[in-house]
Amino acid sequence: METIQQCNSPYLQQLLAVSDVDSTSPKLVLEYMDGGDLRSYLDAKRLGEPTKVNVSSLHVAWVIANALADLHHNGVYHRDLESYNVLLSSTNYIKVANLGIDLESDATTGKSTPYWTAPEVLASTSNYSFAADIYSFGVILTELDTLQLPYHDAKGLGYWGIIDGVRLGNLRPSVSATCPPWLRDLANACLSFDPTQRPSALMIVQSLQKLLYRSEEEKLSAPAVRELETKLVEPRAVSSPVATISAENPQPLIKPPTSDVASDADTAPVAVTPTTLIASTVSPTISNAKSVSTQIVCQLCRVSNSLLQTHCQGCAKELASVASKLKMLLKRLAVAKKNGFEIEDDYFCGGCESYQPMKATSCDECDDALPDDPEKLRILVLRIEQATTSKA
Repeated sequence: METIQQCNSPYLQQLLAVSDVDSTSPKLVLEYMDGGDLRSYLDAKRLGEPTKVNVSSLHVAWVIANALADLHHNGVYHRDLESYNVLLSSTNYIKVANLGIDLESDATTGKSTPYWTAPEVLASTSNYSFAADIYSFGVILTELDTLQLPYHDAKGLGYWGIIDGVRLGNLRPSVSATCPPWLRDLANACLSFDPTQRPSALMIVQSLQKLLYRSEEEKLSAPAVRELETKLVEPRAVSSPVATISAENPQPLIKPPTSDVASDADTAPVAVTPTTLIASTVSPTISNAKSVSTQIVCQLCRVSNSLLQTHCQGCAKELASVASKLKMLLKRLAVAKKNGFEIEDDYFCGGCESYQPMKATSCDECDDALPDDPEKLRILVLRIEQATTSKA
């Protein structure tokens, strides 16, 4: 329980309340995630079944990487990272779950399910390190590509044959022949047999941001990203509405100059390998620039919470409405702009390629519907986090 509180992050499932706190078995009230787990979601997509939410592989990867970056920044391993422990929600986005007992980094037991476990940990649980979490992340990346469980194609090996193959470095989860380059390269880097060759969580975040924050026009010219999102985010009939918790076209942090023309090098998918990842000591979700705050203080217990949270992490009281938080954040951006710290607070409409005020509900040029308030709030928070991290 203390570990969950220590590693507060908008990318981790939130602890809302605790009962019987002095007992040996306290009961935890956790953030409700109505979309189920990622593994069930991928199974449903593979079988053509309806899902409560739609997510893109890029956003799933980015959230998991951020969650690991926050954990590792606090000196904590996850130890049980697998697709079953990545949860989806129509209101609370994507969260990494199953944080709890024996997470401290001085513990020696590896708790991850064997198919998601790094080879060095299968050899000895005393070998657990941050790199072992990265390996588990790499396994999830292969699931995002194939929609299958890891080692689904390892016919005839059996459970122990698979475990021995992984432990000896002769086997690892595979991706499909049509896997997009950015996903294939990232998975290969994370699944390196040598743990010292795997990128850190922060390196991964920094690399994925190059894809995530491209303008809609640039992203549409990147066939690898578009191909994978088409695979995981399928259109639904109007009679069966599905909540879309990640925009199909992530918005740019800074409005691109109209006179500039992106080169092929700028629009190509980013290849992620250990040699291209740049190390940094700044946590991606911890801003050390105070120009614009993405926090809201609970009026009851005075605990600071992320604007993306719906309930206070201190007292479980419901926080202000999304509309109120969006209005508050837009005011903060206006004040910051006067002080010389400017972050774009408009929205790029892909229909007519115009920039619209974030307060608008539809485009005044083509009348296309703009994102709802929760999505607008999330976009602004991500822009601020990226801008302040880059400025640090």
